Amino acid sequence: MKGRFTIICAGFLLTLCGACNAEGANAVVSDFSRQSEQASQVLNALQEHGADLSKPRNVVHYFYDGDFQGLGDALKKLGYRTRPTVDDDGVIAERADILNEEWRLGTLTQLSEMANQYGCEYDGWEAAVTPETEQ
Repeated sequence: MKGRFTIICAGFLLTLCGACNAEGANAVVSDFSRQSEQASQVLNALQEHGADLSKPRNVVHYFYDGDFQGLGDALKKLGYRTRPTVDDDGVIAERADILNEEWRLGTLTQLSEMANQYGCEYDGWEAAVTPETEQ
C-alpha cells in the first residue's frame, strides 16, 4: 500500500491516495472506502481554503498498471479527457466536476469499480482550488 499526502501548490490541492491493496503478484484492488474517506478530508480542506464547491472545477485522476489503455477508452466514453502518464505506465483522466457528496459517493465509486474491472490501481486525484470559470 502506498502512503497518502496532500499539498497545496500554485492554487491546486493535490492528493495522492494509497487506496489500493495488492493481492498476489499481479492483482490490484482499488479500495473505494479509503478513497471516499480521503476525499471527504480533501473536500473539507478545499472548503477551509475558501473553495466554492458548488462550481465545477478541473479534477484529474491517476490510474496505473493493468489494462490502462482499455480503461482510458472507457473513461473517454464518460466525458473524460485522457492522456498517458509520463512513464507511459498508466492513464490520467480529467474533466470538470462539481465536488460534493454526490461526486464523492458516485464518481469515486464508479472510478474505483472501473479501475478494478480493468485491473488498474486508482492512485488518487487532484483538483483546482478555484473553479474553472475563475482560472
